[in-house]
Amino acid sequence: KYYTLKQQSLDEFILFPCALKYSFADNKVYCVGGSHSNKAQFYDIAKSKWCALRKTNYSHNGKDCAPMIWFDRKCEYMMYVCSYYDGKLMVERLDTRDVRRNKWMSCNNTQLALCIDFTT
Repeated sequence: KYYTLKQQSLDEFILFPCALKYSFADNKVYCVGGSHSNKAQFYDIAKSKWCALRKTNYSHNGKDCAPMIWFDRKCEYMMYVCSYYDGKLMVERLDTRDVRRNKWMSCNNTQLALCIDFTT
């Protein structure tokens, strides 16, 4: 089931920088963090609706540094969000195949290193 978010709700995400990323796999735009640091949502292009995701575990408020989103190259449905705060990287991931049921999972440095291409 999809829930329409008011335009005001989207505006609250962009007071401080949020992370935005388009997913070719499911034709959605994901928005994480910003002014309301642990909130996330996606825009379903086919249905023309903004829908809320579960809250993130970490604060991705964008005050110190804008958060970043990427999708795993091998598992295109696995979305990662990363923020830098107080000298620490805060990384978590979400399986986007079922965003209503799946929860954000915290990532450790080993998991993070596996999904970053250091050759570029």
